[in-house]
Amino acid sequence: MTQTATKTRFSVTELNEAFKRVQDPRDWRNPINTIVRVDSRPELDEIIEAIEFFTATEATVKQIGRTSFGRTFRITSVGYRLGPAGP
Repeated sequence: MTQTATKTRFSVTELNEAFKRVQDPRDWRNPINTIVRVDSRPELDEIIEAIEFFTATEATVKQIGRTSFGRTFRITSVGYRLGPAGP
């Protein structure tokens, strides 16, 4: 059985993999400030939904580049610890 996150098109496993691309490797609860390359809008949507799912915060996304291999974005978020669900 595939486990699906509440109010999302993606499974918890898919969200977890997407979140790993943007989380701080030292502590997932820290703020997010990273650059990622994505090949499609659904891939970007998955990352955004993963941030919302795991941190209960909104992501800020700014396109910073475009090549034949995809688009590059800076993605930031206050993260779990500084968000409404944090300690």
